[in-house]
Amino acid sequence: MIYDEVYLKNPGYFGNPFPEVIDYFARQKDKGKVLDVGCGQGRNAIPLAEMGCRVHAIDTSSIAVSQLKARIYSMKLDLKVEQRDFSAMAKLNGFDFILLDGFFHFYDHELADEANKMRHLLSSVDTNCKLVFCFADHGDSVSTFREMTAKCAVLEEIYLRYAYVDPVSKWKFETDYYFAVVNNKG
Repeated sequence: MIYDEVYLKNPGYFGNPFPEVIDYFARQKDKGKVLDVGCGQGRNAIPLAEMGCRVHAIDTSSIAVSQLKARIYSMKLDLKVEQRDFSAMAKLNGFDFILLDGFFHFYDHELADEANKMRHLLSSVDTNCKLVFCFADHGDSVSTFREMTAKCAVLEEIYLRYAYVDPVSKWKFETDYYFAVVNNKG
């Protein structure tokens, strides 16, 4: 698994959630049911469950899933954690929100696979489900995203700057990110 090595070395690898992601969910009157795709170690899943969302967190990494389950073991949260491949989920009905924070990258070498995942996503969700995306804004990533979601209504979008320092290795980086909430019009 691509992230297993970094998850083993650092149980908080991706750091804190983007404030914009948490703020978006905090502003929702009905917290609803959230599918956190590629949940990793739970940087979004835990705070969303703490604010009252019913969270189903999935990741293909057994390491991340084990770490997240251990973190929430004694917490009283409405948070289901599962090792599962998003692409293998036949239906995504029943969710009010699907969070895809860092799930899509829009790099050239991944575009064919990501186009398939986006088609799967858009063909499998209820039309009233809000799709919450957050990804690095590099090159053509935003325009590629807009092409892939052209039939969706854009409900909210924000450009943001993200600075990160890995607490273990002290590795630093800054990058631009794009946050968007869209609704699949069907």
